Amino acid sequence: MKIVVKNKLVGKVSLFLLLIVSGIFSYGAFTLISNQIRFIGASYKSEGTVVSFSLSQGKSSKGSITYSPVVKYFDKDGNEKSFNSLLASNPPSHKIGEKVNLLVPSNGNPPQINSFKDLWFGPIIVSFFAVITLLSLFFCIYATIINIKMEKLLKSRGKIISAKVLSVDESTYSNKTTLTYLIKAQWLNLETNKVYVFESEDLSYNPKEFLNETIDVTILPEDPRVYKMDLSKLPIETS
Repeated sequence: MKIVVKNKLVGKVSLFLLLIVSGIFSYGAFTLISNQIRFIGASYKSEGTVVSFSLSQGKSSKGSITYSPVVKYFDKDGNEKSFNSLLASNPPSHKIGEKVNLLVPSNGNPPQINSFKDLWFGPIIVSFFAVITLLSLFFCIYATIINIKMEKLLKSRGKIISAKVLSVDESTYSNKTTLTYLIKAQWLNLETNKVYVFESEDLSYNPKEFLNETIDVTILPEDPRVYKMDLSKLPIETS
């Protein structure tokens, strides 16, 4: 396993963003689930009939059309009413004339079709993203802790070696618009006759013209896969 000790500021920014995103999704999931539980507890069962569909289309002219059932029912006072289901799909989830079970709230709010999909599809989707972002947050925290631990080890027991610069490679972030550069260098451990390839942190500029033939890398003598490339001699990045 290769462990590269990187800039802690980047880790803090990632942690902060993940904390916000996971917090939003977690709050949304909790709110949706709580609301549905309250809705079910404050509603009575009834029956309705699908009488038509409400159509919606994506933003583009070629967007897919989805169908939301329009359901007619009678409330507990015998008044005929109708509502549009919040869950739209393609193909339609119901047929015109089909009888559907309903949950009708006593406070006069719109009913919902009493099926697992209609009641819980939204909360499940938001909960899924909440779990994914929370797992990412925990992984980022774990990686940050390992990074700090390895940096302390390098400061206390690290050995500085000179690695031969191999190349400066271009890389892009996931948005494919932000171009960054990283330095690759290699070092031969004469004691073990093993070659190690090191990579720098991402740089916002091309450092090729500022590099010498070798660059300093701090390694753990017992495991050179734990390392940090010394970029202190390069020009300071500007935003």
